[in-house]
Amino acid sequence: MVIRRTAVSCHIMDKIETKILTTRPSFKTIGFGLVGTMFFGAFAYLMLTLKWTVAEGTDYKTGMVAMWVIFGIFIFFSTASFLTILGLKVIVLTDKNLIIKRPLLLFRLTIPLINIKSIIEKDYQINTRHDFTDYNVFNGEKIIIELKNNKKVKFTSFEISDYYALTKQLRKHLHDNRTELNDMKDSAENKYEGYGWLVFILFLTLGLVYALIKQRLKI
Repeated sequence: MVIRRTAVSCHIMDKIETKILTTRPSFKTIGFGLVGTMFFGAFAYLMLTLKWTVAEGTDYKTGMVAMWVIFGIFIFFSTASFLTILGLKVIVLTDKNLIIKRPLLLFRLTIPLINIKSIIEKDYQINTRHDFTDYNVFNGEKIIIELKNNKKVKFTSFEISDYYALTKQLRKHLHDNRTELNDMKDSAENKYEGYGWLVFILFLTLGLVYALIKQRLKI
């Protein structure tokens, strides 16, 4: 009888899961997603409100196809920016599982820690190009989690606000002390990375939206 109680107690203890860390929503993902949706959406709206004309000497059909392609590009980037917001990640680390949530998509993926084979960190950058010149928007890190079934899960310091705290705790509970990169880096080094570009694009977007509103009021 005593043995039975002990077995039941052990079974209950095995089911108890202790939460270690829950990441906050990434304000960078939300910010760039909102600004991108508004910025490219405003250009698409501008194209719809303007009368399309084809330059003299240009085939009419060719010119119209080119205009629709440009319009489609603006719609594509606006939609992609909006989907970035919908794909917002929140990660929960417990003593037994790594839980990846996409709250706006009602998505949840649970990865038992015992199923993780290895974790590797690499540099992660977001660059943009203008006039054949590359401009760096964001510098950070990316973690690649390889599972025992050879599948891989990735997330970055851009999309996860508490990236450094998360990777530190993840390594600790996996007893993985390897340092392919300086994973013990203080998150303060990366805290404001990318916000300069976000503010710059936000001002451009607000200026564009203001111009559109002013134009509509004149009609």
